Amino acid sequence: MKSTFVILFLALFTSQLGFSQTTGEATKEGSKASIEWIKLEHDLGEIPQNKPITVKFSFKNAGLVPVIITNVESSCGCTVPDYPRSPIKYGQTAEISATYDAKNLGAFFKTIKVFTNAGGKAEELKLKGIVIK
Repeated sequence: MKSTFVILFLALFTSQLGFSQTTGEATKEGSKASIEWIKLEHDLGEIPQNKPITVKFSFKNAGLVPVIITNVESSCGCTVPDYPRSPIKYGQTAEISATYDAKNLGAFFKTIKVFTNAGGKAEELKLKGIVIK
């Protein structure tokens, strides 16, 4: 009788341990920041020379914790990004804007790297077009 009780107790105890570990992992996964981008690339087509143009990259916080943008870098000085400095709460939308100074004629391709608390590598936003006279 004692051995049956001990076996039953051990079976219940070990199954409870497995349940708490699984639940803990699910909680950790659900508590990560997550971003859903509306659009990652803008093709501006032909744009006039010497007329700066601003584009916006919208996103939504799809995670359960606030998204924090830690840094934004452009591929050159001719593209100036702007981004929210305060945390974006769950379900909220926000945007990163980039102003391209169209001084040089011809085709261009610029990138903007967005660093956040939403995961490993930076997200790369793209901006392209052709500057004409």
